[in-house]
Amino acid sequence: MLPWFKYLSSVFRVPLNLVPLGKIHQDKTMQDDLHKEHGVKIDLCPAMHTRDSWCVALKSEDWKVAYSGDTLPNSKFVDIGKDCDILIHEATHQSSLAEDAFKKRHSTVGQAIEIGEQMNARYTVLTHFSLRYQKLPPFLDENVPENVAFAHDFTKITKGNVNTWCQATGALPTLFPNHYKDLMKQPYYKYKKDIS
Repeated sequence: MLPWFKYLSSVFRVPLNLVPLGKIHQDKTMQDDLHKEHGVKIDLCPAMHTRDSWCVALKSEDWKVAYSGDTLPNSKFVDIGKDCDILIHEATHQSSLAEDAFKKRHSTVGQAIEIGEQMNARYTVLTHFSLRYQKLPPFLDENVPENVAFAHDFTKITKGNVNTWCQATGALPTLFPNHYKDLMKQPYYKYKKDIS
């Protein structure tokens, strides 16, 4: 467990998943203490999702990570995540379902990739896919750059292995041909082909 996150949990006397980011955002003294005691600078901005949803950027001496949480594309997040080593961004829908993503206040794969490019992120890791993509991520109709990886639950991506995960993305249909065929039969892919 990261010591600075344990520190925040102890300050608020809550489990790690309930640390109130909004209070940290308002309390510059706490941000300064976190930086002095643990060497981590934290920047936050409101996510474009629901009340009390936050985007966060964490920076130490040798790395910077930006995490979107659930959000529509967000220019304030681009600002705080600028030049990060790893961007972790939700990509709930494929780009052909942008209207559905907007209604549910989420991002598409294409929008998340674009945020990574605007941030000048070294690597972009996409996650939080709709349940309709249980076997393979929603990248099949996307132009995916070489610095983008897809992560499902329990995927362990580190600064040391992120490049390997990025290289594996293009091989997913070959590695899982039956899942790929099943995914291509789904109505949302048929619909996209029909309107193309």
